[in-house]
Amino acid sequence: GEGFIGTIDEVRISSVARADNEMMFGTPPPMIVPHTADASTLHLWHLDEASGDVSVDAATTSSITLTNLGLPAGGPYNNISLGNASYAGLGNALRITSRNGYANGGNFSDATQFMDPTSGAFTFEAIIKPEVNPLAAPNQMAIVYGDNTSGLADRGWQFRINTSGKLEFNFLANSIGGGAFDYLADLPSSGPNA
Repeated sequence: GEGFIGTIDEVRISSVARADNEMMFGTPPPMIVPHTADASTLHLWHLDEASGDVSVDAATTSSITLTNLGLPAGGPYNNISLGNASYAGLGNALRITSRNGYANGGNFSDATQFMDPTSGAFTFEAIIKPEVNPLAAPNQMAIVYGDNTSGLADRGWQFRINTSGKLEFNFLANSIGGGAFDYLADLPSSGPNA
């Protein structure tokens, strides 16, 4: 996350467009259990680690090391941590307490690592609990994004809450060789997914 204050848990990225009933808080009744990796799961971070800065990708069995953790400069960092309580039944979560810090991990700027390369289908899922009203935030609140080693200058895509309070997914110009594409969805404000 970048600019996000709150908890992030159960990040799953799939190469298919998943139906509501396949999602943890979809309909019919919510399934409050951790995701499991299936044939369509490209990445799955449970973020259940009790501490540290390494999280295992349950789909690939490789790890990502969270870097650029923020404040105070030079560490030990106190504005972002693994090992925080999540919803009942989901273990731990990643918590970010300051907009000035963010957690990077891995090198995933190529958008094809996050979708079906033939059809372009994908689903991004994450359990998020913002601790700041998105409409009151001065900037967007990134949940997950793909940068190259040069950071924002090489950002290929991003999934975030924008300053209008909508979920926003962007393929940026440098990832697709043309103009940027934005996809927007309303954040639920009532019901089981709010």
